[in-house]
Formats: sequence, structure tokens, C-alpha cells
Amino acid sequence: MRFMNDILLSIGARHAAAIREGRKTAELRTRPLPVPCRCFVYETKPEGVIRCDFVCRRYLQLIACDMVYTDRSLHEELQLDPSEIIDYLPNDVGFIHYIEEMHTYAPRHLSDFNLDRAPQSWRYLTAENIPPDLRDLGGEAPERPAEGNKASRTNREPNDVALRHWRQRQREEKAIRDQRNLDIFGGTEVIE
Repeated sequence: MRFMNDILLSIGARHAAAIREGRKTAELRTRPLPVPCRCFVYETKPEGVIRCDFVCRRYLQLIACDMVYTDRSLHEELQLDPSEIIDYLPNDVGFIHYIEEMHTYAPRHLSDFNLDRAPQSWRYLTAENIPPDLRDLGGEAPERPAEGNKASRTNREPNDVALRHWRQRQREEKAIRDQRNLDIFGGTEVIE
């Protein structure tokens, strides 16, 4: 038996269209989603429909820093400008969820999912909520772990490329600061 959470995400029409078109490959949230999960995308106004879903198996915690301003690949993945990222994140912390295995279909309404209203952010779905023709589209998830094994409950591997890029940027900035200190103080090393 395979285990994957099914959830309904409320996403603005601009970002939902970018996900469907394949331009947006990651979704930024203020809290982590229960990965692995299959996310049905509810487009908020003006349409108010569900046209696609995707699988999310991993996320990366984002701490707003210089990386938000300099990492162009991050902007492309999220389809957000640096100022939009900073404005969205409370306490400068967020979670980047990676989009995989996207499926598109004819628009569905909340009533097709046996729901009266959309969630503010997201909500769990049960098998009864999902239309029969959409139940088998999701990807496979790892087998559900034993209750005592917390380490394997979710796949929360960091995005190694983004992490390496951020660490490299931090090393470069430190080297620049060190060089400035050497230039200012005439070759005397200043300890920070």
C-alpha cells in the first residue's frame, strides 16, 4: 500500500497559470506542506476552478538573505521578484516546494470535489473528495513508515544545488570583506 497526502492548494490565478504552463517549478509557502503530497491547484478569483495537480516530494527551507536578491534561478523557479519574496515571508522564513509530475485537465469546480468553499491556504482531501477519474493520476510515494520511525516519515532533502550556491555566495562575500579589511588596515588582518 502506498501513502501520499492529497491536498487542495489555493493559489492566485497568475501563479496557477505559470504552474500549468511549466514556467513555475516551485511554490513558496510560509509553512511546509505535508510531503509527499499530491496538490490539486485551486485557482482563486476570477475563475475559481481546479485545472491541474502536481506531486511534491520535497521542500527546502528558505531564510531570506542576499540569496533572495542574487539568485536568478530562484526567481525563475518561483516566478517572483525579490521584493515579492521578501514581502510574502513573515520573519524572513519560508518553504520552497518543488513541483513534479504535473497533470492538466478541463476545469473542475469545488462541487466536483464535494466541497462548498476553498481553503484560505490549503486543506487535506479524502478519497471521497477526489473525482473518480482523477484518483489514479498521482505519482507513487514511498511506503508509509512504521510509526516509531520519525526519520523516514517524510522526504525533506534540501535542494543540494541551491544550498551549494548559497554557501558559495557566503564564502565569496566573506572573501570580499576580508580583502576590504586588508586594504583598509594595510595588510593587518581584522578578526570579525
